[in-house]
Amino acid sequence: MKLDKNKEPMFSSFLWRYMERMLAQIVSFLVSIVLARILLPKEYGVVALVLIFISLANVLVSSGFGDALIQKKNVEDLDYSTLFYCSLALSIVLYCLIYICSPFLSVVLGETILVPVIRVMALKIPLSSVATIQHAYVSKHMLFRKFFFATLIGTVISGIVGIILAYSGYGVWALVYQYLLNSVIDVIVLLAILEWKPRLIFSFVVAKSLIGNAVKYTLSSLVNNAYGQIYNFFIGKLYSVEQLAYYNRGNQFPALVVSNVDIAFANVMFPTLSNVNDSDREMKRLCRNALKISAYCIFPLILGMFVVSSDLIRVLLTDKWIEAVYYLRIGCCVNIFQPIQTINWQILKAKGKSGLCLKLEIVKKLIGMSTLVISIPYGVKIIALSCLINTMISTYINMIFGSKMIGYSVMEQLKDVSKTFLCSVLMGAIVFLLGEIEIPAVFSLLLQVIAGVVVYIAFSIWSKNDSFFMILKRLKQLVRGT
Repeated sequence: MKLDKNKEPMFSSFLWRYMERMLAQIVSFLVSIVLARILLPKEYGVVALVLIFISLANVLVSSGFGDALIQKKNVEDLDYSTLFYCSLALSIVLYCLIYICSPFLSVVLGETILVPVIRVMALKIPLSSVATIQHAYVSKHMLFRKFFFATLIGTVISGIVGIILAYSGYGVWALVYQYLLNSVIDVIVLLAILEWKPRLIFSFVVAKSLIGNAVKYTLSSLVNNAYGQIYNFFIGKLYSVEQLAYYNRGNQFPALVVSNVDIAFANVMFPTLSNVNDSDREMKRLCRNALKISAYCIFPLILGMFVVSSDLIRVLLTDKWIEAVYYLRIGCCVNIFQPIQTINWQILKAKGKSGLCLKLEIVKKLIGMSTLVISIPYGVKIIALSCLINTMISTYINMIFGSKMIGYSVMEQLKDVSKTFLCSVLMGAIVFLLGEIEIPAVFSLLLQVIAGVVVYIAFSIWSKNDSFFMILKRLKQLVRGT
């Protein structure tokens, strides 16, 4: 009976988390399209530069504390409140440091407008310290239905405000205020609807027992995030903020698609696997199903986007963003590996291997830095290509160590996604051929999307792809409430 109980809550939780990500990202995407038509690439580049530092600081106050709470089997109010105050105190210290250092950071990056932008955007750090404990509570108790409404409210309101400010001539500040307002609303709504509230209780014993793992998870995430931001730093510093904007915008499209599924699975799989981490057989069963479903959702979206990339940029962003097409295609190739990476990484985290996670991140990033340094003299396009090479190496390393933990071999993982990959490639080929028809770009894009969906489902049925039938079965059970 325990196995059955784990199956359905996991799938329904995934659906709620996926719908939350999907709707939030659709709204964000539509808002970004409007803003991209109003604002200049340079203004996006300025925000991208600031996010280099804000993202790193957010990792310090968010990832480790939340992961430590989720990985622990029996969590009480004292645990949540203790780590809440630890996270909040750290966030205040970090904000003060960034506030003081903002003139220096502005000089380093060569953009004088960055001083006020950095100081305002850094307010996200204390907000993240509150949100990370709320999100851990949501994940631990599988309350993704409530999370759905909190995220949607914040995304819609902040998006509307961002558009109004952009039309009113606020320029880069439209992006800054939209970024902050989203977090403010998210925190306020969750405070209102969640049972857990911060209490005036604290335990040094609890802090000591949890912070050990939290530090390892934080360092692991910090290494990963810092590595990702290094690309932005070198492109923005050595080339131009315009080139950085094209690079970021191109990567945003595939990342947008993948993050919906990937974050949903990561948020659901980590607590689910942590609850059964003493049973390798059950973990393997859950991981196989999760990988099949994740790949089935991601592969066709990524391959389809690769094929229609040129028309997609022209229709949605206009010709002034056409240089982003190359980076969009490379981003598609990078993100197609994400389902396998995520599943294997969640296995390591659920097994409590925080030390191993940190060591692997350091090794992978040292390899990545080597290829990045080699690629820098050859231009932004080669830098983007080096990111793809690093992702392939990183995926293989994750597979090797993840597979050993629960006996889910590399060949088994590849076999589990092979039919889905074949269906996606065939779908992509047909979509490509349809794109050769001489019709306006808008109608061509619409035709390709509709045909892609129909063809993919048809190929799934024809090839008897068990991933398709598994999703269909779960959806029917969910509708019936069984």
